[in-house]
Amino acid sequence: MDENVYVYMLAEYKNQLAEKTQSEIELQSLLIVERSKSSLLEQEFNSLNAVLASDAALKELFEEAKEKLQKETLEEA
Repeated sequence: MDENVYVYMLAEYKNQLAEKTQSEIELQSLLIVERSKSSLLEQEFNSLNAVLASDAALKELFEEAKEKLQKETLEEA
């Protein structure tokens, strides 16, 4: 093959590697953000569960509201 062909091939390989590296960096960044969101949601969930566990009447009220909402959601579907 002509040397120019190799030069163009090498340039294309570099471009593809750069694009894939950029995509990987973007995906890793998105993963970090989503893990952070997940951690915050888990903290909120644990906090809510702690509040409900501390008050039986509140937990019962919550369960009733949850069941009502589930029924309404099923009826809409």
